[in-house]
Amino acid sequence: MMNEKEINDFRDYLLLERGYSENTVINYLSDISDLTDFVMEHKIVPDIIHIERKKHAEFFVSYLMNKGLTSKSVARKISSVRTFYTFLVENNICRTNPFLEVIAPKIEKRLPNIIDNEEINMMLSVIDRTKPLGERNYLIIDLLYSCGLRVSELCNLKINDIDFFAKNLLVKAGKGKKDRYLVLHDELVSELRDYISGARNRLLSGTMEEDNRNLLINYKGTSLTPRGVRKILNTIMDKTGETYKITPHMLRHSCATVLLNGGMDLRSVQEILGHSMLSTTQIYTDVAIDDIKDKYRNAHPRARKD
Repeated sequence: MMNEKEINDFRDYLLLERGYSENTVINYLSDISDLTDFVMEHKIVPDIIHIERKKHAEFFVSYLMNKGLTSKSVARKISSVRTFYTFLVENNICRTNPFLEVIAPKIEKRLPNIIDNEEINMMLSVIDRTKPLGERNYLIIDLLYSCGLRVSELCNLKINDIDFFAKNLLVKAGKGKKDRYLVLHDELVSELRDYISGARNRLLSGTMEEDNRNLLINYKGTSLTPRGVRKILNTIMDKTGETYKITPHMLRHSCATVLLNGGMDLRSVQEILGHSMLSTTQIYTDVAIDDIKDKYRNAHPRARKD
């Protein structure tokens, strides 16, 4: 195999010094293999160790694009080979890293999938709130949609995270490692009170889990899991008769979008979602702009269509 020693040394470096998982290392080596195939096919240099010119690196980018790969896949492969050549330079195997200044194709940001308030109400309408699990399921949807929680954060909520007097909710060190407080609207406060004093006690009754302090529990009295929440949403959607699926993250996306459409500033939405970087939150502005465009076309006489 061409350059087998250097590639094996790179593999050991990723595993032992970088501490990468086996699957991650396999992906890196697959990207290096693509570069090897490129060199063997086009014979521009004897082997990958001899790629030193930027134009050869750019040729490789074109080669990948012509294979019909997505921009995201190409960008990942460029990142992999850039790391490989950095390793070679640091170990005095190559003089330069030809991929340092290569610009990877721009990755298009996908707008998040959202659902509107009418669809939320449709989901809520098919839930039988006279039953303990129904009351819990109603609360799950309202917490995800009203608070923009991640599903892991939802499942980790404890009863004492709720401040009924201040009407807020403490979300502890989720993604981004930063605790945050979220506002609870009056109806949600009422739902939480009723659930904790009623449905939750009934679900715990007769189980061995009476000391469980997690807010959301299943029929066995044990804590609800992210997988369990997804199954609950699928069951609710089946009852609506709709064929599309709803995920917990879609409810989080929808919360962010309605807040922006309602006039909340971007930084406040960032705090609610618990994003460490504002740029992560900015993707929702594209969704909000689409909504504004629709409202403008319906409202302005020069924009309305007959």
